[in-house]
Amino acid sequence: MVSPLLLGFMGLLAEEWNYTHGGADWEGKCEDGLNQSPIDIFPENLTVIQRGSEVMDSLDLHFQKLDVLGNLTSHNYKLSGNFLNVTENYGSLQTHGKSIGFHFHSPSEHMISGKQFDLEMHIVMTDDEDGIIYYVLGLLFHVNGKTNKFINSVIDAYTAKTTIKLSDAFDGVTQLNNFYHYQGSLTTPPCSEIVNWFIWPKLLDLDSTQLSWFSKFWAENKEFANGHGNNRNTQELNGRVIYFFDGVDVQESFSKSLFVSALILGFFI
Repeated sequence: MVSPLLLGFMGLLAEEWNYTHGGADWEGKCEDGLNQSPIDIFPENLTVIQRGSEVMDSLDLHFQKLDVLGNLTSHNYKLSGNFLNVTENYGSLQTHGKSIGFHFHSPSEHMISGKQFDLEMHIVMTDDEDGIIYYVLGLLFHVNGKTNKFINSVIDAYTAKTTIKLSDAFDGVTQLNNFYHYQGSLTTPPCSEIVNWFIWPKLLDLDSTQLSWFSKFWAENKEFANGHGNNRNTQELNGRVIYFFDGVDVQESFSKSLFVSALILGFFI
């Protein structure tokens, strides 16, 4: 049986809400919660966990391709299915989850050092045992003139059933060792504070034509939230800890010092 929380996260609850004010007018937990998402991630707020630490975390990614048709809802564009199984390795502990789908926000919901990005994808994961949302893996895209073949397949799925290979979004990476992690909430009503957030800091390619495909529904559409976009405003930390797990991905070798310096110098613009 599908949890009502899952339905809420995927925008299926029969509630009237919109993005006209970036979520500032949403009620309930959205209004008075202390562990809300999204957030702005600043280097000075990070607790860095070094490679080799006993509490070093990593995410093992196990992909499967699916033939699916995309679904444009009143709030986002989503593709549903189990595209990914994840094993979280935290010290000597392991937890397992599976995806129920992914969806997009443009502009991005999460920010880094005050920088907002062109597109954000949320891969929604559930716990293997109880089916409740366990965590969300966020990917950030920026326009750099390079066409992203994964995004092309996502766009193709809007009009016809298309083979989706989520692995293409990760450029062959099957284990994540570099990522941000914090405790937060759903970014749509009811804003339940049940989500373990993982944000991959690698910025993914996007060309302007691909961005325009998303923007025509949201940020460039004055009939949608007055052109605000389908992103919730960033929320206060309220004392929460943001972790940065500083390992080495298969295709990345930057260290914590280089990474933090890049943030400060605006490398990710």
